[in-house]
Amino acid sequence: MASIAQFGVQDRQLTDKERWLSFFVLFLFAFVAAFNLFKAAPALQFIGLDFGLDASGIGYIMSAYSISVVVLAYPGMIIMQKVGVKTSIVGASIIMLIGTLCGTVSTSSAFFMFSRIIEGAAYGAMHVMCPNVMPRLFPQAKQGLAMGIFSQCVPVGTIIAFFAAPAIFNAAGWRAIWTVSIVLEAITVVCALAFLKMPKINENELIGSDPTKRRVAGKNFMLPAMLTAVVFFAWTYCYVGNINSLYPTFLQNEKGLSVFMSSMLPNVTAMISIPTGIFFGALAQSKKCSKELTCWSYIIFGVTLFFMAFTQGSDIIGPWVFCCILGVLGGIIPSTTRIIIPLLCPDIKKTDLGLTTMSFFAGAGQCVGSVVAAGLVAQAGWQFNAHLILAPMAIIAGVLILVFVKNDRQIYQIRAQEEAGADAAAASNR
Repeated sequence: MASIAQFGVQDRQLTDKERWLSFFVLFLFAFVAAFNLFKAAPALQFIGLDFGLDASGIGYIMSAYSISVVVLAYPGMIIMQKVGVKTSIVGASIIMLIGTLCGTVSTSSAFFMFSRIIEGAAYGAMHVMCPNVMPRLFPQAKQGLAMGIFSQCVPVGTIIAFFAAPAIFNAAGWRAIWTVSIVLEAITVVCALAFLKMPKINENELIGSDPTKRRVAGKNFMLPAMLTAVVFFAWTYCYVGNINSLYPTFLQNEKGLSVFMSSMLPNVTAMISIPTGIFFGALAQSKKCSKELTCWSYIIFGVTLFFMAFTQGSDIIGPWVFCCILGVLGGIIPSTTRIIIPLLCPDIKKTDLGLTTMSFFAGAGQCVGSVVAAGLVAQAGWQFNAHLILAPMAIIAGVLILVFVKNDRQIYQIRAQEEAGADAAAASNR
């Protein structure tokens, strides 16, 4: 097991080129996993007809993925710690490829659903393993940029899937979409084998990437870290479970938008979140303001959900402004949440636990969101759901972080004091 865990680990620290090549592999794996989730959406009705699936059966084609994130969160963390990063990523990429191959040749609904569960296993592994690798791969000064870029893998996969999948389907049918996935997955496996490397010493254990200078075993603020991870449920419940799933239906039924236009608004949101996520990820690290960006983004999210998202009548300005603001918030909250947790927990295993808990509650929010929201909307209406459930949930998440999580500057001061104390102790022992 120890030798397997050392697969891809170098006998030195990585160069910047090797570090970013490894990051490229992780992003590629995550992008393909996200593409696989959404590639089915434009062709769901026709896949259902091919396999004789009813409406509930068609829903399982998508929900298998969210369930996998919840089921595999903590086992995925343990597997990565036991067998190592490269073995885990290569193995998950191969599993993803096998799942898509099975889907391509499926002749029964049962076997096709089985293939989606296998693909979903890779998606679940991605959500846990890839973010957990970043503190190992990048020094603290570059983690903000890395997390900011990585957090856009799902928006990129979503946009490309929603634009490419319909064109491929119209040209050659839904199985051709799966064939494209096979090509992408094969490239991912080859790139993971060729380029994914890990440093001899995890970067978050070093001072300034100097292998001769180890960080002292600093205090881990586990409760604030776990709180930050748990309240991420509010983000995925409101955004992924409600807006991504149900907002096009609201725009069609309440605002009279066409299917195309109602689908464009969420896509605009995803497009905005890509550059803003990269920008604010780097900004949060350089200005030491990830807590402030996170908590106020949740609060702004709640306010816009209350006043703009589900306006009555023919008003379309409110939804457009809401989607543009949401695009900015969608770039901030996932990125800065992934920055805060490693900052609060310098111990790598506690960082793993915090980021894995974030992934678990992200999957839970996706699983629960659309199911619960659909029932609430049917019984009480869109405004009831927005005003009494979504908006308060987002605002409470922001207030909890504001009150109970230390800001970045306080944590950096504590780390500096810990380092100074360790230096003084070492000097007195000479």
